[in-house]
Amino acid sequence: MTVLVVAGSNRGVTHQVAQVIAESLGTRDIEVTLGGSSDLDRVAEFEAIIIGSEAESGKWPAATGDLCRRYADALIQQQVWLFSAPVEENSAIRGEVEVPELLAALAARDHKYFPTSDTDEVMTWTSLIAEELEGNS
Repeated sequence: MTVLVVAGSNRGVTHQVAQVIAESLGTRDIEVTLGGSSDLDRVAEFEAIIIGSEAESGKWPAATGDLCRRYADALIQQQVWLFSAPVEENSAIRGEVEVPELLAALAARDHKYFPTSDTDEVMTWTSLIAEELEGNS
């Protein structure tokens, strides 16, 4: 099983959550790549994709939403999960794309909002993903 974990940010809670997800899946005999948005060019190489972004009031930034839409045709062929974390303080990022819209557009299996990078909470969600992946392999 191969999984790509993409964080829409390389800092803050979003990145921390992505790291915990990648590490947690890696302990389950799942080959994980922790990458950036450019790695979505390689979607077909993976059996599952987990995408995270900062969110404001349940909305992702337009740039992240546009990125997901750009790769939607390839992403809907894969198992996809989404997660969100709060926008960092003093960030100019504003939420513009409704998360439910992205869930539908990507046929994503689930979305989870993480208000903090609480390792236990992230690992609990990741375990559910791992169990589903292991059941489908």
